[in-house]
Amino acid sequence: MSKNWRISSFNGVLLAAYFIPAWTVIAFQIMVSPVHGLYERPSVSVALYVSDHLHLFGMATVRIAWLLALARITTVAFFVIFLVFLATPAIRRRGGADEALGSRSRSEACSALPAW
Repeated sequence: MSKNWRISSFNGVLLAAYFIPAWTVIAFQIMVSPVHGLYERPSVSVALYVSDHLHLFGMATVRIAWLLALARITTVAFFVIFLVFLATPAIRRRGGADEALGSRSRSEACSALPAW
């Protein structure tokens, strides 16, 4: 196994270990029951802002809840992609894990640029 683990990679894995299960459960609760899921503890601040300050009614609040669930699922998907890229040892050996979702090393990225 490659020993090119950086502290930022380790921190990213810790963040992904929290966000993937927690936000997936919250998003699926919102998908199953939009209003009830929106007014539960993790999303109640968004629900109160939408209902009080934006003066949205029932169906518009449901649409906002679905958009919140979609944003949470998109964030989870990016964390999963980050873990897949990080778990691939060939990427780490080449130094491609210098930044989040980096899949190519710097030499490959520079050689891929067109020579103008």
